[in-house]
Amino acid sequence: MRIDLENQMVDKTPVEIPFSQFEYTAKFARPMLTLIGKLQNVVAPFTEALAPWGFDFEETEFQLTSPKPKDHVITFHRPPTTPPPQIRVSVRWNSLAVSADQPDWGEAEQIATICESGVKTIKNVADVTVASQQIVLHMHIQSKTTARADLGSILLTPQARELIDDGKILGQGLILHRESAMILIDNSAAFANALYVRIQRAFGGEIPLQYISERLLSDEQKLWAVLGLEGGQ
Repeated sequence: MRIDLENQMVDKTPVEIPFSQFEYTAKFARPMLTLIGKLQNVVAPFTEALAPWGFDFEETEFQLTSPKPKDHVITFHRPPTTPPPQIRVSVRWNSLAVSADQPDWGEAEQIATICESGVKTIKNVADVTVASQQIVLHMHIQSKTTARADLGSILLTPQARELIDDGKILGQGLILHRESAMILIDNSAAFANALYVRIQRAFGGEIPLQYISERLLSDEQKLWAVLGLEGGQ
């Protein structure tokens, strides 16, 4: 990647995303205390609510034997033969989570609708209030043409380059925290010549998922623009 400082133009680097994962979590204002001893009561309503997207009751996982309530979880799955993305919906005493492996922006509406359906269902079953929402996007970004150290070189200031001044730079990263968001960029430990990126945002419980989805798309587009990347989205 080359930066033309005079014209502020960035040569685009073609990249691929060998793996990514999206996570949505809705935290409840209080645990589902009305379901103590009968957490399994969420199974039938969720099985019915998630059926339009191919979720199968026989794929459901129950982890309810731990002495600690924080370890209890019921996870709803689609069959392994279902076309990507693989999506899971998990219900805990104090939260609902939806995760998708290898999501594509073409499936964003479907994933958002599953999140909305899950929140609506748990509200009806347990009479809970969503206090906060969080989204996390994990991405491994790989280039076949550009060295990893060059992919993120724009993130390293001349002053930072002097911190350790012996040996070749193999990579650089960034952690930026804001009041309700953070981004982490680092070397990928899973894929050769790749970066690992984590984008995380927190929202109030009343914020619509449409708005949340739009913010995440904007974050990813900004990342591509700053690093001068193309493809992979």
